[in-house]
This record gives sequence, structure tokens and C-alpha cells, in this order.
Amino acid sequence: MSSTLLYWLIPVGVGAGIYVIRKLRELQWGWVRNRSSLQGKMYIITGANTGLGFETAAALAARQATVVLACRNMEKATAAIDAIRRGTKEGMLIPVELDLASFESIRKFAAEIKANYGTFDCLINNAGLAVKTPQYTKENYEVHFGVMHLGHFLLVELLKDLILQNSARIVVVSSKMHEKNAKIDFDNLGKWVERGPR
Repeated sequence: MSSTLLYWLIPVGVGAGIYVIRKLRELQWGWVRNRSSLQGKMYIITGANTGLGFETAAALAARQATVVLACRNMEKATAAIDAIRRGTKEGMLIPVELDLASFESIRKFAAEIKANYGTFDCLINNAGLAVKTPQYTKENYEVHFGVMHLGHFLLVELLKDLILQNSARIVVVSSKMHEKNAKIDFDNLGKWVERGPR
């Protein structure tokens, strides 16, 4: 066998092996094997009324955790709590208004958490959105950047003292939504600049 062929076969074999291992591990994703009680633990989940945030809230409630559902729409937060309650009566579910497209709302939320609870064990930055038409936050940032980056950043900054004081964890949830249209034309940023701060 020639050395040139080996130079090709080894990387291809290693790459294929890594791919197969990853796919086998993916088969186990999504299953929560640990069922120990989380009673006495408090979790804050942004965007907890739908999708991954809702499922996370339901799983934590089933394990007796206290879960703050931080949602911009309180009716939807209450509906999410009702849906979770149909599956489990465990845990404490607390709806608190949080609009990550508004710095004022984020500041109000952080102040409410500090005043009413004073501690938490984990902040799960889950809220996200996907809009096709240009939209802006209250501070005139493009809404995707404003909510998913600036909004969560400000929230962490405002809660940083509690996070450090209690050794709380921060979990950042993502999805594959960015793969649908994740290309930025760096040679023509004009269309992106137009959607930036106004």
C-alpha cells in the first residue's frame, strides 16, 4: 500500500469513527436518567412557555424543583403552568414577566428576583426567537441580537452578585435554528448595518 493512500485513509477512517461515535451518543440525548429530588433548588428559565424552555420547566417541576418561568406574556406563562400541572403536581411553578427586548423589563425582573427570592441555583438562558421581517428591541437593536445576546447578557450582569454569592450555574440553551440562514455576507454588510441600532 502506498504512503499516499495511507495519508488519505487514516484521516478518513478517524473522521468516520468520530462521526459514528457521535451518532451513537446522540441516540441517548434527551433522556434524563437522574431522577433524584431537586426540592429546595430554584431554577430561572427564560422563555419557559414553549419549546425547550417548557420541556425543561416540566422536567424540573417533576423532580420537585421551584421553577421561575420568565416569560414576556403572562397569559402564555400561566397556560404553560396549567399544561405542566396536567403532567405533574410536583414542584413550585412561578410565572414572572420578562421581556428580553426591553432593558427596563430586564431590570425590573432582576430587581423582583432579588427582592422576592434573594437566591437561585441555576439561570437557564433559553429564550429565543426567529422573525423574518426587520424588528427592533425597545432600545432599537435588531431583535435577534437584542434578545438573544444583549438581553441575556444584561440579565446575567444584573444577577451576577447572586450568581457569585450562591455559586449558581448559568446554562445557555441553543438550537439548530441558526443553521437555516446563518450566512453573513461580510463583503456587503449594508443590509446588516441597516438592521442594526437605529
